[in-house]
Amino acid sequence: MSKPFRIEHDKEEIVVRFNRKLVDSSALSRLLDYIELNALQTESEITPKEIRVLADEVDAAVWNQVKEKYTE
Repeated sequence: MSKPFRIEHDKEEIVVRFNRKLVDSSALSRLLDYIELNALQTESEITPKEIRVLADEVDAAVWNQVKEKYTE
């Protein structure tokens, strides 16, 4: 029985091939987003604590912009 996917790689790239019927486009998009975020995290020198602080700052800034719409 053959595998439902094939993985090829060289020094620069990894190519995954599979039948498009196996995965819907939104699931594939989420997978690619995860891979991209993981790559960014690997390359970054930011600590998990700094990430939480930054996320809190972003959440607060967004809430300040939209809170009037939800607190009337």
